[in-house]
Amino acid sequence: MARDRQLFKLTGDGFQTFDRLGEDDTLIFKPADNVPMLFWPDGQWCLEANVFMQQLYTKGLSRRDLGGTLKTYAARLSLFIRYCAKNRTDFRSLSDNQFALFIKGLNGERDPITGTMVREPNATIAIGRICLEFLASVAELHQDIALIGTDGRVKAAKRSNQVGYSKRGKPIVVDFWHHNSFPLVSTYKKRLPIHTEAIKALKTAVLSTSIGNIYLRKRRYVMRKRHPSTVLSTESKSEILATPLGSGVQPAILATQFQGRKSSTRFTG
Repeated sequence: MARDRQLFKLTGDGFQTFDRLGEDDTLIFKPADNVPMLFWPDGQWCLEANVFMQQLYTKGLSRRDLGGTLKTYAARLSLFIRYCAKNRTDFRSLSDNQFALFIKGLNGERDPITGTMVREPNATIAIGRICLEFLASVAELHQDIALIGTDGRVKAAKRSNQVGYSKRGKPIVVDFWHHNSFPLVSTYKKRLPIHTEAIKALKTAVLSTSIGNIYLRKRRYVMRKRHPSTVLSTESKSEILATPLGSGVQPAILATQFQGRKSSTRFTG
């Protein structure tokens, strides 16, 4: 099956947007590179979505690493834009049942090959909250107060949650939208697997260690196990510590001195 076309593009390097008028009425611009511009699936400009992106940009959301948080918002909002286009529904014409079906589809989506869930419940909730925030922006843009709210066409409620404290000890409160169709929040946090390239790098580092070097380290370990009072001479300590692991370079001499003995034992590597 062909992959759906991405519904946004990032503004290029050097792109600027109007900021304010200077004292002499000159136009002052500010950098606006890596800001997502969203489109409908047929390629038409999506006005409401881009107004929303402009609002997020003005709030100072990150654009680092080719889009940052703004790109994340755009990717999640793209799912909603595609859903509305597929169902031939304008944002303002959306019903509560249609929004609930959208969330249900996200939460139940499975990979066609593996059959596993495409996203965790928390990811579905994050997408849903952004879409509700977007609908609130659409309502403000068109002055349609009946679009979203506890008594709106899309029945959603604004909630608050304390996430911590500031350096001055003041509570940090985050506001977010909630819809009854959202799945339960999952407290399970899935660890991401080690990337394939990282595994290859680890294997390469292990294989680059010479056999002689491994043998030498084992011998040191055995000697220290047998003689707990064993200490290394200052000369040998410096030589061993100065030898990088995995470099393949062996210390020339491993010297061990046993406390309580007059003589010292030397092993050549």
